[in-house]
Amino acid sequence: MNKKKYQKGFSLTELLIVLSLFILVVGAIYSAYILAQKVYRESESFAEMNQNGRVILERAVREIRQARDIIDELPYSLGTEIPEDALVSLEFEDGHIQEPYHYIKYFRQEDKVMREEIKYYFPSDPDTFLPWNASSSSEIVSSVITKGPEAIGEHVSELKFWNIPDINIFLKMEKDNKESVLKTKVFGRNL
Repeated sequence: MNKKKYQKGFSLTELLIVLSLFILVVGAIYSAYILAQKVYRESESFAEMNQNGRVILERAVREIRQARDIIDELPYSLGTEIPEDALVSLEFEDGHIQEPYHYIKYFRQEDKVMREEIKYYFPSDPDTFLPWNASSSSEIVSSVITKGPEAIGEHVSELKFWNIPDINIFLKMEKDNKESVLKTKVFGRNL
């Protein structure tokens, strides 16, 4: 009797082909997963940077809108271009509180936007606060920081102010080699 024996299973060549295809598919899936993770991290970082910028602008706009007086002399620009002499800080009299002669200053320090509250006085009477431009024949007005400086946002590489009566604010944000530019314009109600 002549019986043919049938082998069950796969040959070595078939196993190698299937294993190679499996490795290619798993490698492609892993690469797609790594790429998706990288894109997610980058977009999360960009969103955080933009959120920081929005928080900075919202707070500054709210306070500038209520300002009683702008202390700094802002440069003027007709177009949309930022003037070369745009200020890197802005000080104004706070209009949110009833107490007079309460000033707020915004400025950039390293990669943060800082905010501080300032009051002016004559050295002979440090408990009586005055307008920033008070004058006396015998004394020079001094200032004291009553609150701050406090950081209100980070990842800032540029902060600029210009124009009056509408005040333009330019904010350039940088994080993880990504850059975002935010601009706004605010018109002071009390100016």
